[in-house]
Amino acid sequence: MVCVDGQPLNIVENRGFTKLISHLEPRFTMPSRKTLTNVIIRTMYDSADKNVESRICCNNYRPMDFYANTDFSSVTAQYVNKELVLQHPSLIVVPFPEVSHTAEKISKFLTSV
Repeated sequence: MVCVDGQPLNIVENRGFTKLISHLEPRFTMPSRKTLTNVIIRTMYDSADKNVESRICCNNYRPMDFYANTDFSSVTAQYVNKELVLQHPSLIVVPFPEVSHTAEKISKFLTSV
């Protein structure tokens, strides 16, 4: 829910949310925000990262699209999987503090990625 809906990490500490979860499943122990950040989301990220890497390695893909604004940049791969469905996973999202998005700066960024 945090990742899919963009909810803040501290939702696990909100009284209303914890009361709802307790009502739905009284045996569930809510993880702390720290556990959510350092363990659960990290594990999900690592799993998704390996999944994307394996899908890219096993398919022909067209690298890469680049999107930049003044705060962040992302690189995505695009390929068609075995079921002939277009896939476009995000490979990386990182800060891109450069105000001027010149070809040289974008090239340097893509080379480092």
